[in-house]
Amino acid sequence: MTAARPFQWISVRALIAFAVAVLVLWIAPLVLPLGDYTHNIIGLTFMFMAAALAWNWLGGFVGQISFGHSAMFGVGGFVAARLMLAFGLPTVVGWLAGGLVAGVYALLWGHPTLRLRGPYFSIATIGVGEATRLIATYWSDFTGGSSGLSLPLASGPTKYQLYWYGLYLLVAAVAISYWLRRSRIGLAGLPATIVHCGTSLVTTAPAPITLWSPMLIPSTTTAFEPIQTSSPIVMPLVLMGC
Repeated sequence: MTAARPFQWISVRALIAFAVAVLVLWIAPLVLPLGDYTHNIIGLTFMFMAAALAWNWLGGFVGQISFGHSAMFGVGGFVAARLMLAFGLPTVVGWLAGGLVAGVYALLWGHPTLRLRGPYFSIATIGVGEATRLIATYWSDFTGGSSGLSLPLASGPTKYQLYWYGLYLLVAAVAISYWLRRSRIGLAGLPATIVHCGTSLVTTAPAPITLWSPMLIPSTTTAFEPIQTSSPIVMPLVLMGC
């Protein structure tokens, strides 16, 4: 009997190539003359690549197209910013708390809406996003309304440092996505994408992947949003789309 090798869900060649790519991206700002604008744009690109991969956990593995992820993205940002302003929490703690609250919020609206299928689910998520945008706009005591929230520049990492935070977030999203693609949990969601005669689904994904995928998405990505997206301003406009 042969001993089980580690990382059976990924080939050694792919793992080495990925590690080399991450190392090159990590070193690049230190050796290349990148301007502040280019440096910041690349950091934002990392963040939105991670968000896109996380969205694929629901849209790709479960086959449910959601337009409400910007709501969770904004909730995580507002909660993280408010906690840092009100309680003086460290930046990383605020990020983690914002991601957790956004994940719980996603689970609360995801549980009933995931009973819908196809375009009905998509329309419901549009309603969730619009309702969240209106609440954020008029709940000025918490969100700052149309003016947003201002974070002290010295309260956390600079935009220059956030390049590496974005890279770490992207690495985590890629690793989780690749693991889901090869795991039993990810394969459990494939039946949900089977369409019969183009009108109805033959079956639905088992409860774990269906219910937990909306929660995992914001928990992974939204905690990073408040400073990277709009430092030092967190604007309610993020709820319009991410």
